[in-house]
Amino acid sequence: MPIHTFETDCPFTIGPFHIYPFPISHDAADPVGFSLRTDRHKVGMVTDLGSLTPSLDSLKECDLLILESNYDTEMLIHGPYPDHLKKRVSGSRGHLSNSDSVLLLQTLLHPKLKFVFLAHLSQKNNLPELAHQMAQDILKKEETATQLYLAWQNFISPIVTLS
Repeated sequence: MPIHTFETDCPFTIGPFHIYPFPISHDAADPVGFSLRTDRHKVGMVTDLGSLTPSLDSLKECDLLILESNYDTEMLIHGPYPDHLKKRVSGSRGHLSNSDSVLLLQTLLHPKLKFVFLAHLSQKNNLPELAHQMAQDILKKEETATQLYLAWQNFISPIVTLS
């Protein structure tokens, strides 16, 4: 199978999918998030981002979102990581806290958003219940019908269908 490269901010198409790789803030070489669009739906995915940047507007109007909710701030502060790693994780080019993930989710809510998956949860600095509850509280506050799920590292997450 041939390998095809892409450039950040340069949309490309594979079959029915129009794919847009947009820049994100992480300590890697040219990190990106993705939005994928078909004639009927839009899906967005972003993990490994340390801060909320204007490029995340690329996730607006999605029917399904996969968002990082990496760590709970208190668990990270009091957790087992050495100080330099705590600073990296919580830095502007590290990972997204549950609190920042909820802020991002709140800006992306709209009536057509059907599903949200919280992803890239730290096994040492987060609890699935914490991440889920914080996001669920926002969904309830905004009175949305959006369904919330957790994406898991070691087993299959629920399968959903966009109709």
